[in-house]
Amino acid sequence: MATLEQLDSFHQFAAEQLDNGGADLTIDELFSRWRMDNPTPSERDEVNAIIRRGLEDIAAGRSRDADEVTEELRVKHGIPSE
Repeated sequence: MATLEQLDSFHQFAAEQLDNGGADLTIDELFSRWRMDNPTPSERDEVNAIIRRGLEDIAAGRSRDADEVTEELRVKHGIPSE
């Protein structure tokens, strides 16, 4: 359920976006952008849990170098190297 504080926050965010070159944005696009900056407590908890699992994977050696993965994907999809 929306609170007056959330509505005020969205209104301020939307006004700032429109004033700063976002006049072509739809209300849905504005809301999506606002939601990215204002997750619900459960969304925040979920993101934090994902980050914790990632850090645990790194600490346990369950990770790969980004350059290695990028090269593998480039070859797999036939993308020429730059």
